[in-house]
Amino acid sequence: MLRWSTLMWAVNDAFSTRATRVDRDHEVATAIADSVQRSEWIGKAVSEGSDLPELLWGAAMYDVPADSPLRALAATSPDHAKAETQIQKWAQRAGVRVLTSVQPSVIVGIVIGEPRRNVDGPGFAVGLGRAEVLSKLADSYKDASLVLKAADNLKLNEVQRAQDLSWKLAIHASPRVTEILAQKYVEPLRESGEFAHEIVESLRAYVDNQMNIPAAARSIPVHVNTLRYRLRRFEELTGCYLEDTSTVIEVSWVLEVFGREL
Repeated sequence: MLRWSTLMWAVNDAFSTRATRVDRDHEVATAIADSVQRSEWIGKAVSEGSDLPELLWGAAMYDVPADSPLRALAATSPDHAKAETQIQKWAQRAGVRVLTSVQPSVIVGIVIGEPRRNVDGPGFAVGLGRAEVLSKLADSYKDASLVLKAADNLKLNEVQRAQDLSWKLAIHASPRVTEILAQKYVEPLRESGEFAHEIVESLRAYVDNQMNIPAAARSIPVHVNTLRYRLRRFEELTGCYLEDTSTVIEVSWVLEVFGREL
């Protein structure tokens, strides 16, 4: 009887262990399936891949408002798992909730709520689209993708919106314009050798301080006459004049693309 009792306890222990393992494996498999399903829904929601019933099903399942403005999110990072964590930390600081999904070459997301400005970003470029309701979220994602590409080109490791970049979005979309402006401004400056760095520094200060020469000189800092000399030398080298609004716009474009390489 003792041997049979011991054997039965052993069988019971083995069964309990097996049952626990099966339950755990089932829970893991269910969690993975739910994660995959959620990721697929987010991807479809931002790419016009879902019909309205499927959109509404996901909205109810994942607590996403269907009639309130949302923003699509696009980001890239070498480490997607870490990037998703960093995005969630940014979301906490910004006072919003974000659903993310790792797609083949990009992290996409849905931002619920209006993010606070002037909070630390996740440490890499993130594009936010315009506010749209769920059924038009794909339009928001087009904005987010454009912003992300522009921010990557400009090496802006921050959360950006189209209105933040404004005309800078055109830099990514118009490479031919960049080539033309490089010939017009960059090549003449490089002919001045090391002095080109001082000219670029002065131009950036001039543009960043709304063309106010005393303020620009203080920001570097250099004497006002030194700044004036550098700006005049720029005009001599390029044959363009900084009193011309078109020149200021073109110089701003060049500084964004080449300023740190000159």
